[in-house]
Amino acid sequence: MKQFSTFLLLTLLFSSCAKVYYSPDANTLATHHRTIAIIPPSVFNEEYKNDEAESIALSLEEDSRNIQMEIYEYLLKRKSKGKFSIAIQAIETTNLKLSKASYPTNTPTSAELCALLGVEAVMYANFELMKPFPEGIAILARLFGIRLPTNKVYVILDLKDCAYDKIIWNYTHKKSGTTGSTATNLVRKLIKDASKKMPYAP
Repeated sequence: MKQFSTFLLLTLLFSSCAKVYYSPDANTLATHHRTIAIIPPSVFNEEYKNDEAESIALSLEEDSRNIQMEIYEYLLKRKSKGKFSIAIQAIETTNLKLSKASYPTNTPTSAELCALLGVEAVMYANFELMKPFPEGIAILARLFGIRLPTNKVYVILDLKDCAYDKIIWNYTHKKSGTTGSTATNLVRKLIKDASKKMPYAP
């Protein structure tokens, strides 16, 4: 039991560190961006693993829209406070243009995607939402001084410059929450942290 709890502690500590990559010219290229578009995130949610395929697809589509909106609203909030230097294309505009181009059934090249959206940079996102332990087991474990994660979110964010067709910023992070946590709150915390590290300080 002691070895098991030590392993869990190390896992949680390791997962608390974000990894951020900036290309050597990230800040220079970012100064030429006027508008960024947020592509609907790719989402995996362990909670749906036993559902019917059609139900899973609909649920993941809803998760994607919700997370896309979370990212948009938080970047917009930072912009309203003068902490974000460029415009964020409205989600409705992005998704309407993508829908007319039959995205993601038809996958355009990065250059085509940028031209379609009329922006200088696009953000791609990948989220994995997992539930390592049930709430009941986690509550029981706390009686023995063990904190088990009931929610875990893994995120990968890529910021791609349209003119040079290259990733200039990448953010990866795993965040865990124990009893009382929700995947939504963990996603929001990750978005908040990531937005502060983007190369768009005024």
